[in-house]
Amino acid sequence: MLEVLSTEVWPCNFFQRIDNNGDTYHVPFVHRGAYSASSVNNRSGLPEISKQESPWGTTGYASFTQGWRNVFQFFMPNVYAFRNPSPEPECGSEDRMQWDVPLDDEHSLEFRLRRLPLIGNAARDYCARRAASATEPKISVAQTGDAVLSGKLSFQELDTFFKDKISLVHTQDYVAQVGQGSLATRAHEHLGRSDIGVILFRKIWQRELRALAEGRPLKKWALPQDAQITFQEEPEKLVQNARG
Repeated sequence: MLEVLSTEVWPCNFFQRIDNNGDTYHVPFVHRGAYSASSVNNRSGLPEISKQESPWGTTGYASFTQGWRNVFQFFMPNVYAFRNPSPEPECGSEDRMQWDVPLDDEHSLEFRLRRLPLIGNAARDYCARRAASATEPKISVAQTGDAVLSGKLSFQELDTFFKDKISLVHTQDYVAQVGQGSLATRAHEHLGRSDIGVILFRKIWQRELRALAEGRPLKKWALPQDAQITFQEEPEKLVQNARG
């Protein structure tokens, strides 16, 4: 089952959204309410992480202390794909794909797809529940995020504000990304070991933009026909990758 998730323009730079994708360590901090071991899934705790450049972009690995293990695939220049535990009772995991798009220096948007492995009664139960929730009053992610940033709503209150865990996570991301300002100032950043995904991604962009400015060939990003694209690995192999 393929579902198109909502799309909104956010008042922040494209690279603030891309940084978020490469920053696996933000999960147990920004999403600690949504991703606790006792609620939606077991992506709590500080993960072991690694990231490497690939023929198509980057591949990242994360092994969380509570058991969940991710393989993140980023396809240059703006596509991100991964598998997460699902908040839906009918399935244990689901796949996501998203495209971040710059509108101008201070605005961006994200297109998102969600694939749930549901058939038969499970698919019917899910569709019935989604149809029922569609009739309920809703507030947008941007409206709720702005309420937090203006002090009208606390960040902690978001945990009980949303029945839909995907909207909760998206609002938490909004606060983290838009809260940096429409165009984040990075002059005083102190990136470290937990920021390896952000560091690698920025190095790639700097390298390619420098080559473009100097008239040198750019890397030809491609997905080979024999490429092994995975979104989850066996625990032993993943931990080995995460430890480098």
